[in-house]
Amino acid sequence: MTEKRIVVFAPHPDDETLGCGGTLVKRLKEGFEVWIVVLTRGQNLMAVVFDIHDSPNPDQVCEIRREETRQATKILGVPLENLICWDYDDGALDARAEDVLEQVLGILREKKPGEVYCTNQYEGHPDHRAASSVVRQACALHDSPVKLYEYIVGLKHGTSVDDIEEPIEEIDISAELSMKREAVKVFKSHLDVLSDAQPHPVFSDDDVASFLQPFESFVVTAHGSLNSKAVCQNRHRAGCR
Repeated sequence: MTEKRIVVFAPHPDDETLGCGGTLVKRLKEGFEVWIVVLTRGQNLMAVVFDIHDSPNPDQVCEIRREETRQATKILGVPLENLICWDYDDGALDARAEDVLEQVLGILREKKPGEVYCTNQYEGHPDHRAASSVVRQACALHDSPVKLYEYIVGLKHGTSVDDIEEPIEEIDISAELSMKREAVKVFKSHLDVLSDAQPHPVFSDDDVASFLQPFESFVVTAHGSLNSKAVCQNRHRAGCR
């Protein structure tokens, strides 16, 4: 295990920045090495949200979103060579869970991180829940101790942080918020209108504001020889690990 190495698993291009971008800036300041793995192509954004299948088409959406993630993670301080993009179809992670698990385990065994970040099981998007399930399994199977931080992007409709059964750690990112804000601005696919057939941006002003709070929330569990148990008290807001 390399204690000061982090691997972030993002179901789609942008989840890493929206869910834990401020914490990544904090960890980089503390001397951590950060790797980001984007699991899907994210190509179905316009089709799912607006039923738009052309101008831009799914391949164009994929490249737009990947380029946005390259720019955003560069702002956060992650080297381009530490960004890995896989080619699973957007919306299909659950159907490919065995393949994804094998690849995630391969990354954990290669990088030997001390901390792993992923979305959580209470998320609304099925890819976010599938990623959580796979990464949890991989951390349990991994032969080195690792601390898993499950970040929040968009909880199921009607679900709030108060409904999460596990303890929550809230990490103070007030000192890193300006850099996260600059990174979030890069995601024009969510903030602007890309198609004449699009009635409004993907994100509302309230959506954007929710990602720019002075703290980020995580379900934190330890795996391997650290034992699988939560490590922080519910609603403890801190920068501790």
